[in-house]
Amino acid sequence: FPSHDITIRKSNKVATASGPTICVATADVPAHLKYDISLPLGNLKPELHKKALIVRYDADKKDVIAEGGSSESGWIKTQTNYFGYFAVMIDTIKPTIQSLSFKSNMTAQSSFTFKISDALSGIDQIIPEIDGEWALMEFDAKSNRLTYYFDPRFIQKGKHSFKLRLVDSRGNEAIYKSDFVW
Repeated sequence: FPSHDITIRKSNKVATASGPTICVATADVPAHLKYDISLPLGNLKPELHKKALIVRYDADKKDVIAEGGSSESGWIKTQTNYFGYFAVMIDTIKPTIQSLSFKSNMTAQSSFTFKISDALSGIDQIIPEIDGEWALMEFDAKSNRLTYYFDPRFIQKGKHSFKLRLVDSRGNEAIYKSDFVW
């Protein structure tokens, strides 16, 4: 197995990071296997350690991509199969839920749709309920749309309560609640 030298250097590439950006080799070099990367949490308050994650700067998208991670003893560690720029960021922002077709009166509708998103760490859990019971919804990852199709085998005509709970990978939570008639 041939050995290769890997250069690691500090940078300011991710300006919104809570510490320096670390560049591992260069982004145009492929990493053929996953490897562990650990970054110091530095002066980050201990109560924010669970909100920290490692991000990778994607030069093509000119944006950061969540790599995740778990914190322990002042460090955060994750596995990645990329080289390039890495930094620690804090995610304290809850996911967003936008109603696209939910109404209080849906007697003439066959479905309703929401657009959901999370700005950084990514949605970890989607928990939809109708009348306190889990409800099957279809998720289109390309458009970030979540759709419920009315099916008389599972829901009766009449008044119902709907609750949608989203939790991102750092535990930030958003809840949408509303009553409707079908």
